[in-house]
Amino acid sequence: MVRGIFRYTSTDFAAMHSVGFNAATDGGVQDHGDIEAAAGITGMVWVDAYNNSTCVQTMSDSTIAGLVQANVNAGHRGLRYEVGDEPTANGCNAAPVYSHITQIVHGIDPTAKTWTADDQFQEGNPSLPGVPMKGSVDILAFDVYPCESGPCDYATIDSAVRQIHSAGVTNWEFILQDFSSSPWRWPSPAEVVAQFDHWKGKGAIGYWVYAWDYQGQQVTAQPGNLGALAEINSQ
Repeated sequence: MVRGIFRYTSTDFAAMHSVGFNAATDGGVQDHGDIEAAAGITGMVWVDAYNNSTCVQTMSDSTIAGLVQANVNAGHRGLRYEVGDEPTANGCNAAPVYSHITQIVHGIDPTAKTWTADDQFQEGNPSLPGVPMKGSVDILAFDVYPCESGPCDYATIDSAVRQIHSAGVTNWEFILQDFSSSPWRWPSPAEVVAQFDHWKGKGAIGYWVYAWDYQGQQVTAQPGNLGALAEINSQ
């Protein structure tokens, strides 16, 4: 099972691995892929190919293909490719474009997987029926960040799970909140574990945590939270 961590500038992959993570954002020949692998971490290649404000593809087909080919040429087959971010956040009909990008990736490396973070169920976003991004990428990862100024709203996670099941999505993962940026606050260690417990056993094929070093905030400066991450990664 993938136990992934979002990262920005940190390259302390040994520390990430030491608390049980086996995957991290960014990788391949484009960004630290070999260093990650040496530390027991599989990198997920960033493909900044879609603008969720203008709702258009922002990388040419040939550029996307070249990015994948570079990894294949370096012996890195079967990687994950993170295409854009939160494509439905602003009401885009992104699925056809993502399906097209997935075809490009598979055309170069049939063993590769496309992936994106889907914030359809994030509290405050427009309510959408079903799962519009279903089938557009190989793996959808749903982010629900439930801890704002008051108690964490775990019911949002429970509602998301019901809708994911109702839509018949099978290859999906979830993303846990472990950061602070208004309106969100740092969850306590117990709240990190509670988030995981609401997703656990519901059919996900893996999960990610956001984030190791978002906006310069280091999760390593939250020793209790680091212990909570080690706890969930050990399960």
